[in-house]
Amino acid sequence: MKRILFAAVIGLIFTSCQKQIDATTSTANTNNNNTNFGVSGAVTSETIKQGLLAYYTFTGNAQDVSGNANDGVVHGAKLVSDRFGKATSAYSFTDASGNYGSNYIEINTLHASLVTYSVSGWFQKASNSVNTGGTIFAGDHPASGPGDLNFAIAPTNSAELNAKNQTNISVGITTETVTNKSANYSDGIWHSFVITFNSNTTALAPTNFQMYIDGVLVPTQGLYKSLLTQDSAPVNSSALPVILGNSQGQNNSFPGTIDDVRVFNRVLNQAEVTYLANEK
Repeated sequence: MKRILFAAVIGLIFTSCQKQIDATTSTANTNNNNTNFGVSGAVTSETIKQGLLAYYTFTGNAQDVSGNANDGVVHGAKLVSDRFGKATSAYSFTDASGNYGSNYIEINTLHASLVTYSVSGWFQKASNSVNTGGTIFAGDHPASGPGDLNFAIAPTNSAELNAKNQTNISVGITTETVTNKSANYSDGIWHSFVITFNSNTTALAPTNFQMYIDGVLVPTQGLYKSLLTQDSAPVNSSALPVILGNSQGQNNSFPGTIDDVRVFNRVLNQAEVTYLANEK
């Protein structure tokens, strides 16, 4: 009888240990699978740095505080107060007369052909810019000569993220034709944004793009889905600079202010997007 009880106890211990091993293995596998698509577990000021290529707090200048020395060069943009009211801590792209001219910030060192990335930040579109659009972030996408990658707010207040394919056709996503679109970004309010692109097959398709505003994944429509060719949408892959606050041609400056821009070499997950939208 004692032998039977002893064997039963040993069996229970073995089963319990095996469950703990299986659970640990399962967690490890999950974490490995998420390496390029956001960190697992609680998001902190340290975990959000994973895959960080550049970070612009605009605290008195356009230097990269990530430690990667991807500093920006300011052309006409001026320092203003940020969303917390702190002076000289964000950049406005208006000229001396208050008009939206050709002001921009260029970054000459972000020449990575990334097919998986995220760009995050904050924008404040001026309340008197209802019929004016502008570009917040522009990379270079030389598919058939110099092309571009743009995240912009259009004159109609729709948000748009697009790149060029090999036939020089814009491919991406927009809120322009989304049913019951009600967002009005010309409200003088600070909005957080995260844009992502992910393509394991290097196919340039609307399904590879995502766009979050104020921590929420925005409903979008695809741009030119039927005209796709095989290509990627690198954040930048030539000698042309990355541009903040304007397009590559410096002819579509953003009618407002941007701040806290980050560039990652991975796709952020919802928890990380929420963290950035609530960051103090």
